[in-house]
Amino acid sequence: MNKKHVCITMAIAIALSFLSFILLYAQNAFLRLQNNTVGKSVLSNFTDYEIKTIKILKPSGRIITLKKNKNNEWVVANCFDYPVAPEKINKFLQELSSMKIVQNVYADESELPELGLLPPKSKDKNSGSEITISDDAGKVVFSMIIGVKRTDTIGDNQIGRGRYIYKTDAKRIFLVEDSFDEVYYRSRTWLNNKFVNIKNIRTVKLLRNDKEIWTITRPDIDSKFVPAGKKADDDYNTENIDKIISSLENLKFETVANPSLTNTYTGLNNPYIVKVESFENQTWQIYIGTQTKDTMYVRIEHIDNTKNTKNNSKSDKEWIYFVNQNRITPLIQPGKGLFKKDKKTPGLMNKMYSSPIS
Repeated sequence: MNKKHVCITMAIAIALSFLSFILLYAQNAFLRLQNNTVGKSVLSNFTDYEIKTIKILKPSGRIITLKKNKNNEWVVANCFDYPVAPEKINKFLQELSSMKIVQNVYADESELPELGLLPPKSKDKNSGSEITISDDAGKVVFSMIIGVKRTDTIGDNQIGRGRYIYKTDAKRIFLVEDSFDEVYYRSRTWLNNKFVNIKNIRTVKLLRNDKEIWTITRPDIDSKFVPAGKKADDDYNTENIDKIISSLENLKFETVANPSLTNTYTGLNNPYIVKVESFENQTWQIYIGTQTKDTMYVRIEHIDNTKNTKNNSKSDKEWIYFVNQNRITPLIQPGKGLFKKDKKTPGLMNKMYSSPIS
């Protein structure tokens, strides 16, 4: 072997040693990266920011905007700034702040559809929902795309492993603890639809055009309701009365209407009025307008007689609600619906006769 060949061999050996060093360094760096991220929070400094706005851009192109109003309360901007359900926003914020990395995921763009991580603006069926979080100055501080859940099959069982997310500012994909089911909801599902808490009812009246249609009442909280003027052992329709009380005690709405709608449009210029009084000296007046599809326009007025105060809503707006007609129908039944049908005296057609001759 001449001198030239020796030099070439040495150069190759040096190059291979250098390449091995680079690969070893890269492997160690990869392991360090894994060790430094797995088990840690994706948004480690989440609590350092005063979060003001959360926007959820869905694959359909619709945007759900949650924001804090002037009173520092979370509201749904899409629904005329109606209050958010506290339990839902609290759970969502908790999920954001405590979201842990289960695994680092290394994938190229061709694999994003399989993970459901295409941007929602692409309107592809494999796109995810994008969450954008802004601070009180309007600056975007976090942004991520929420992809599909990962499930592994073990025998006959499906085991949930988490959900894929793409952190857009870091351009990195993570598998995180399973969360964010709310991002697929509609705007109305964020609303605080427990808008009225009617309990310990004493009297219920149905009125229209200042005319009383019916009244049910009870002398004490342990007694049954009876139509006004009736006694407990009289003949009346207990089933329909139970439906009235059940509707009132479980009254919820589907969503809210534009507060600027006129009473003429909603039928609240000539409403049914259900007046409810409780044993705690509370009064609720439920104004029922016209029907639209399977809901009815409803407005609620709550009067605390102990303080002589009136509360129409949780803000400065007078809200109009869409309430499912099945919750309203028992409340506006005619007076005869509270009484059992009279037992008919058997007539000639009720008597037994022989078959007629043809």
